[in-house]
Amino acid sequence: MPGILDIVQQALGSGGAQQLAQSIGADPAQTQSAISAALPTLLAGLVHHTAQGDNAAGLTDVLQNHDGSVLNDVAGFLQGGNAQAVGADLMQHFLGAHQETAANAISGTSGINPDQATQLLQQLAPLVMGAIGQHSAQQGGLNPAGLLSMLQGEHQNVAGAQPDLMGIATSLFGQAQAGGLLGSLEKGLGGLLGGR
Repeated sequence: MPGILDIVQQALGSGGAQQLAQSIGADPAQTQSAISAALPTLLAGLVHHTAQGDNAAGLTDVLQNHDGSVLNDVAGFLQGGNAQAVGADLMQHFLGAHQETAANAISGTSGINPDQATQLLQQLAPLVMGAIGQHSAQQGGLNPAGLLSMLQGEHQNVAGAQPDLMGIATSLFGQAQAGGLLGSLEKGLGGLLGGR
């Protein structure tokens, strides 16, 4: 079974990535680089958030509105003009109050500016949530504990398969476990992803 981020990348394809570049007004190559950093960042942030308190139960409720159907027509969703608004509503589940830090780090690595990085994160968030919803449905639905376990496993799988793309996510997730979210994000990006 493909992983969550594999599902998103496959749904995006080259056309979706090009469309995102046009949407945020950025160079396509830089946008692709930003996508490669943003997707693991969103996953790692979601793992951190879901592990806190009763957030896993809250995320289970949110997933009732994200069954994965958005991935059936990514181009239509992105063209509809609603993707950024939907993503902005979801960002609390992914990065909470730390969106600016993540956007700055992705900007420093990819070359897009921080505002463009924020827009990109917001437009990718519904796609990631849709993939999680699809993944959960394929397993017959998951309770909060099962959802958290699945997300943690996905994060570990991505880290093992693509360590060169996990600088931002590894920094995020590691700092979260240590009790401080995103504390050394930009340092991690620069060292692990070759940022400026």
